[in-house]
Formats: sequence, C-alpha cells, structure tokens
Amino acid sequence: VRITRPSHLAVWFAPDRPRPWYILWSAMTLSGVRFARTADTANVAFYFEDTTKGDPPAAGNLIQLNAACTDISKSRVADVFKDVSGYALRLDPTIHQGPAVEKSEANGLHDGRIVHCPRQPAPGKTYQRLIDSSDGTTAFDYRTTIIGRAPRFVLVKTKSASNRFSMHNDTVVYRELAEVFTSAEIDMITRFAEAMALDWAALDVLRDVASGEIYVVDVNKTDTGPAVDLSWRDRGRVMRAISRHFLTMITGAAQAGVTGTAP
Repeated sequence: VRITRPSHLAVWFAPDRPRPWYILWSAMTLSGVRFARTADTANVAFYFEDTTKGDPPAAGNLIQLNAACTDISKSRVADVFKDVSGYALRLDPTIHQGPAVEKSEANGLHDGRIVHCPRQPAPGKTYQRLIDSSDGTTAFDYRTTIIGRAPRFVLVKTKSASNRFSMHNDTVVYRELAEVFTSAEIDMITRFAEAMALDWAALDVLRDVASGEIYVVDVNKTDTGPAVDLSWRDRGRVMRAISRHFLTMITGAAQAGVTGTAP
C-alpha cells in the first residue's frame, strides 16, 4: 500500500494509538497514511480513547478529529437522537408502563436486557423503549459507518431475536446506504453525526417493525468491527470504502489545518 498509494500524510493519535484490532488501524494501513509519533510530525491529530466520556489532549495548531465528541453515553446518544429525529428513545422507568430496555451507560458492555416498568432506575443504567427490529425469529441491526460526519455504508447484522443483545452475530453482509435507508433517513443519520460531531464512528441503528421508524441506539468511536463474520467479497468492499473515505477525510483535514479553517 505504501508503494502504490503514497499519501505523504501522517496522523497523531492521542491519548492512545489504535491497535490492529481496531478498524481505524485498518483505515490507516489501507489508505497509506502513516502513524506520527508526535504532534510535531503530523498533518492531522485524532482523538482516540476507548472510553465513554473523555477529555481530548491539546493538539497544538492541528485539526483534531473526533475531539468535539467527548460523551457517547447511552443517555447522550438518545437525547441527541430525539433532537434530530423529533421522537424519543429514552424513557423514565418510574412512570413508563410496560417493557423497556435496561442497559449500561458505558460503551461496549452488551448488557442490555428487557425489564418491565414502572421500576426504580438502577445505578449506572439508562432506560429506552423496546425497539422490536425482528421478524419474530431474526433480529436485524444496521451497523452504519460514519466517516467525515456522514454515513458511508451499512453492515446488516442478524442474530436470533431471543438473543438480540448478544455481541455474536449469525450473519453480517455489506449494503449500500440506499439499500437500507430512505433518503430522508440518510439525511437524519447525517444530521445526527453532525450534532454528535462524529468524524469517525460506527452507529447501531434499529428499525421498529411496528412504526417503520429508525432509531440510533448506540455510538462507538473505537469500533473493532465484525470482520470475521464477513464474506471475503464483502470484506473487500468494506476495506475499499473505508480506505477511500478515510483518506478523503484526512486529506481535507490536513488542507484545512494549513489554511486555518475548519474541515
């Protein structure tokens, strides 16, 4: 890649550097962008920290990607989604009547479960309406990749409806945006990414079978991705899409840093 696609660009990641199991590492490698050891040797900075809430370090005069998104807690995601969509995901468990989803505010725990309300909230938990994204047997999850504050493609993940909160998938396939979402829904997802200041992220999107409405239920800025579940053909499509859009984003950020304007 470095021989055939020399980008002459370098990115400084702080406070952590993505390791090979993170999709960002693949994006860097496939696009030919180098890892900078210091901010002084970089064209662009990137806030990378595998945590729910954080505080990006100073990056000097560099454009720092993802630095404006410091909170991806479930409550924050639900509140921003309501502002963008006009309908609510989050609920008050003390007054709600019927089933709800209880899950941790923290990212990546996969501990969601169905509970019945009204009930007193547990410490560290948030409560959301139960989105039935299944056909009765199979549950569908639309993992949507955000690069440059816009959705780029979708990985349609399936699993048993009875095991809908598991991190293990039965199938994963690559789909273009228009194969999964309407133009209005793509616009909504784009506005959500802008409102969350997501330069890079993976969204978990569910479609409620009763209403047909989509819900962004989770944001992951340090995703590892379901590569092992993809076919070789779809894995190649993911790699090509990621490297193309990532390089465009980094190139734009580097040019913006030179001119002193926001990317």
